[in-house]
Amino acid sequence: MLSSLTDRRHLGLHGGMINDACIDLIDSGAVDNRHKGPVGDGVSVAAEVMGTRRLYDWVDGNPAVQLVNGALSHGIEGIAQIRNFVALQSTVQMALDGSANSEMIAGRYISGPGGAPDFAFGACVATGGRSIVAMPSTAASGRISRIVQRLEAGAPTTLPAYTADIVATEFGAVELRGRSLDERAELLISIAHPDFRDGLSGGAQMS
Repeated sequence: MLSSLTDRRHLGLHGGMINDACIDLIDSGAVDNRHKGPVGDGVSVAAEVMGTRRLYDWVDGNPAVQLVNGALSHGIEGIAQIRNFVALQSTVQMALDGSANSEMIAGRYISGPGGAPDFAFGACVATGGRSIVAMPSTAASGRISRIVQRLEAGAPTTLPAYTADIVATEFGAVELRGRSLDERAELLISIAHPDFRDGLSGGAQMS
């Protein structure tokens, strides 16, 4: 996703992690952090760095990068002050009401929530903020739909339905913010894999 943004200009970077993909995004001039507001104006902000030797050498002494503690990188108060903040995340499973599970597959935990709830809620309260969840429409080589009627039994709700905004798969993007439950279901089914749409429609009446 980041590699597709190198032709943009005046983007800002504020997140949990800086990785190798961020190098080209910043060096290309796409990210200059000029319009972020009072939190991290002029610098890319993150809580940690993870990647190759090239990345660590690039970050070392780089004035364009600022590493901060989690209270600043993930704190709602700070995120809310970033103008036009966009939370870009993925998930394991999204229900037709817009709630998402990013932690469990087939009854087995694969992850914690990480910063997902922080950034999604931060985008809700930031001026001009948007939250985007981008994911493949299927898992297990196309055998399982990531868009489901309801979250897996016992699975945690990593992202509550009230944070749902924009959702994208390879079949398009839909806007759930401000939509009724029935409208959300219809929109999500439209970007599910075609092999699963009829099955999802059978249980889509939610209001």
